[in-house]
Amino acid sequence: MARQTFSWKIDWLISVLKRLKTDFDALNLTSGTYTPTLTDIANIDSSTSNVAQWLRVGTTINVAGLLAIDTTAAITSTRLGISLPVASNITSSIQCGGVAAYTDQAGQVAGIFGDAANDRAEMKFVSAATNNRNWHYIFTYQVL
Repeated sequence: MARQTFSWKIDWLISVLKRLKTDFDALNLTSGTYTPTLTDIANIDSSTSNVAQWLRVGTTINVAGLLAIDTTAAITSTRLGISLPVASNITSSIQCGGVAAYTDQAGQVAGIFGDAANDRAEMKFVSAATNNRNWHYIFTYQVL
């Protein structure tokens, strides 16, 4: 009798573990690093990307990284395109959002939003100076 009970418990445990694996796989948890391709759109002499990290949970991707931007003119609207680690068919600027900050100057921040025309993220800010600056950024978007 004890042997039958033990066998039943093992079968039950195996079925629970299989369900947990199925549920875990459904979450689609992945992560990695990539070096974003940067596109200088407006008021940029040069830009340099570093390796960024990304985390995917289901269809949501979070990206964080560091990049350098050398702007052409001060007090000018500046725009930079940032490629995505996992392709998405962005149809609206609100499907991607985030922020960037130049930490060596108080108040120097940028917004990041979706670029529907190019299926990428876009960083936009008003430049404070014309020197090369390192920006820390984070944004989130949906895989569509």
